[in-house]
Amino acid sequence: LDAKAISSDDKTNKHDLQALLCDVLHAIIEKLGNSLHGDKYYSVKLFSPIYLEAIGTIFHALGDEILPCCDHMMDVLYEGLSQPELKPQILACFGEIALAIGKIFEEKYLQAVRKELKEAANPRYYDEDKVDYGNQLRQGICKAYSGILRGIKDRKSGLKVAADLVEFIEAVSEDKSRGTSVTYAAVDVLDQFGFTAESWKEGLISELWR
Repeated sequence: LDAKAISSDDKTNKHDLQALLCDVLHAIIEKLGNSLHGDKYYSVKLFSPIYLEAIGTIFHALGDEILPCCDHMMDVLYEGLSQPELKPQILACFGEIALAIGKIFEEKYLQAVRKELKEAANPRYYDEDKVDYGNQLRQGICKAYSGILRGIKDRKSGLKVAADLVEFIEAVSEDKSRGTSVTYAAVDVLDQFGFTAESWKEGLISELWR
């Protein structure tokens, strides 16, 4: 799946293979049923960047069928934040999960994830000895905010997250050591938020004129 597609046929085959892998994961999770709650299936010791990227895909592919496993999977992700090398990917994964399960994420996980995002933005991660890691972490934070803001349905919750995002972007803009990739990620999440805010504005205007 990591190989570069060099033709339209290659791209089609790649997408077909990804779909088949999702079907396989679906079948495995269905087969395991409630036993998925056991630590032998989801453990921070098994995590890798590729595994974390797949979690978002699993949530999107299975939709509501993944909900019985959410609490345990989120607990394992929280645990994984203690490992610096996994932190950027886990934060990005939170965004994918928020986008996949929307309202459930708002109700059950948003408060805890907002706290983790603020902690991850702590200046201690961005000293001169950790420039590359700091850039990776900020990209993960941007991806998290992007997914969360697009997944949120309640405007009040969304505005709180938006305030967190603005505070984070302001801190990033003041750091001249940031990488170009971080600048692109920050601009991208602001652009995406613009579309989300537009939909909120329309709803608020409708309510004001009732």
